[in-house]
Amino acid sequence: MFMKKNMRFLCSAALLLSLVLLTGCSNPDNPMSPMLKIDQSDVTLNVGESFTRKANTLSFSPVYYTSSDESVAEVDPVTGEVTAVDGGVAVITAMVDGDDMYAEGSMSYQVVCYKGVEYAADGDQGRLVCQNGHIHKVDCDEACDAKRVAMVAYVGDKSSCENGLAIALKDANDDAGKMTWADALEYVSTWNDNYFVPNAEWRLPSTDDLQYMAIGCGSETAYKENLSFDSSMDIDGLYANMLKAGVAPLDDLHWTSDGYDNSAAWEVKMTIKKYDADASVLLKFVFFGTNYDGDKTRYILAF
Repeated sequence: MFMKKNMRFLCSAALLLSLVLLTGCSNPDNPMSPMLKIDQSDVTLNVGESFTRKANTLSFSPVYYTSSDESVAEVDPVTGEVTAVDGGVAVITAMVDGDDMYAEGSMSYQVVCYKGVEYAADGDQGRLVCQNGHIHKVDCDEACDAKRVAMVAYVGDKSSCENGLAIALKDANDDAGKMTWADALEYVSTWNDNYFVPNAEWRLPSTDDLQYMAIGCGSETAYKENLSFDSSMDIDGLYANMLKAGVAPLDDLHWTSDGYDNSAAWEVKMTIKKYDADASVLLKFVFFGTNYDGDKTRYILAF
């Protein structure tokens, strides 16, 4: 008899406790934590790569995922699969809605996306190229220890490049001093060693290269197959991109790779030409004696 009374008491107590817990859990004014968990360590992806990181929760509501910048990293809202689409940083957030039992919750992690020069596309003009071959927005602060060495000016497969052209941030004379035309052609091998960029190669720009870079940045001047003495073209777009990216202007005569004849080569210089109240920046083509060592050298990166 004593045993039966104890059993009845224990069963009644358990039932009462269950009712109390159930009532407390379903109280919308005091929901429980959904215990949402996700690995919060950073992830690094190259453009085109995908990665999936799932979140766990006690909640009965489904987990869904969002990206802080879909132009950098897209995320499948259901599966959590992340795909890098451009260089930059995005925050991926896993979220769960609240219900009668559990509160809402969210947790995030950061994705750093790198874009190699081989993935350069129209719209990358004005972006910076690092020595590791990554393209970065000028105002982007994503983790990258590589030195920035050039600015993308043209994207396309013309002018003897596979995917585009970028202009060096500085003159080669900063390292090597004054150079004749022959010196400029020869020193590029040293420049390639000192500032090696994967999937790309430095070279002395041709007059074609310079025209394509200007046109790639919005110049309305038509391409000229045969230049004449003192030819020029509008480079307002190229100049504006260079200023924003911190590229030193070509404000002195700079060698190109094109010889004019046996004793002279084409050179370029940026000049300001005023039209009434407006001013336009021009890329001026001239030629000068190849043995002269007073002019400058600016290499470009073909990728």
